[in-house]
Amino acid sequence: MSKEYKINSFNDLCNLVNDNNLDVLAEDLKNWLVSYHFAIKEIRKLHPEVTDGKTNTEIAKGSFTWIDDNETKIKGVVIEQNGKTERVDFE
Repeated sequence: MSKEYKINSFNDLCNLVNDNNLDVLAEDLKNWLVSYHFAIKEIRKLHPEVTDGKTNTEIAKGSFTWIDDNETKIKGVVIEQNGKTERVDFE
């Protein structure tokens, strides 16, 4: 059974990494960061009137749940914006 870890900060990430998960965790982090960037970019494009001048985290919080399953793929995305949470599963 795979274990899940909520990553809300660099402290969470730094405390999680070890010799056994370094490569997979790093790849998953990269994949998540790319998906977060594109989500923010799309939100800015669709809603310039409310995103202009705001930082990325003012638009949508950034965090992820890492699943220690030795796979490097994103299984879904959760966007938290204006007090609302939306989840998109990729499976």
